[in-house]
Amino acid sequence: MIHITQPLVDTRVEQGKPLRLVVETSQPSSEAIWFKTDIYSTAPNQAKKLDESGKYHMITQGTRHILIIPNATADDNGEYICRIQNAMTRAQVQVTNEDLQFIRRLPQSIDVIGGRDIIIECEMNKIDTQAIWKKDNEFIRVNFFFVFFLFKIISIFILESTKISSNF
Repeated sequence: MIHITQPLVDTRVEQGKPLRLVVETSQPSSEAIWFKTDIYSTAPNQAKKLDESGKYHMITQGTRHILIIPNATADDNGEYICRIQNAMTRAQVQVTNEDLQFIRRLPQSIDVIGGRDIIIECEMNKIDTQAIWKKDNEFIRVNFFFVFFLFKIISIFILESTKISSNF
């Protein structure tokens, strides 16, 4: 008799990103059957069996069973069910469509102290989103004068003090 050792977990995924649902069992099994219940359906208790297709990829590796949706869309919202022989697990999936927003905006002005680097930070709501820095509507590119860093949601621009000119 197979038991689920790692059940599905409720998942949020950003629209356009891959969705990956994983189930692990106590013993290898050759087949997992995946179902989805549409949260907007008029018959929400009726699950639809998912078939291997361009949209759904199902992988079984020993005791691990994986459902992959390479490009999640709003249609992928709902409850997912995985049945492996006599065992079953389920989880809710929510596909979000968050627009990029600033959490912390740039200051209106910056006081510059002679001999110190100028460090400007902005913070965004999406992880690993690189800011595009501009001055007078022209792109600032990494070079000898400027350094850029990205730490999860914080993007940092540094103008080294020794290289500051009055033209910047």
